[in-house]
Amino acid sequence: RGGVLCRAPIPWAPPGGGGAPNPAATAGLFGVVHLGAGPPVYALLAAAYGLAFGVVVEVTRSLVAVIAAHATLAIGLTLVWPRLFS
Repeated sequence: RGGVLCRAPIPWAPPGGGGAPNPAATAGLFGVVHLGAGPPVYALLAAAYGLAFGVVVEVTRSLVAVIAAHATLAIGLTLVWPRLFS
C-alpha cells in the first residue's frame, strides 16, 4: 500500500510493521508541504483536507475518491475561483 505522492514516502507506520502511515501524521506533512502556497491559512486548510482524505482512504481502501476530490479542488481553486473574482 501507499499513495500517489504524499502517503508513500512517510516512514511512520502502525506498531507491528507494515500498514499505512497514520492519517494525522500524513495530514500534518501535507499541510507543511503547502506552507509555500500562500498565507498560513492555506497550510491549515491543506492539513484539514489531508486528514479528511486520509480517513477516506483508510475507510474505503481506495485512492480513487481522494484523487477525484483533490483534482476537483485543485482545478476549482486555481482555474475557477480566480475567474469568479477578477
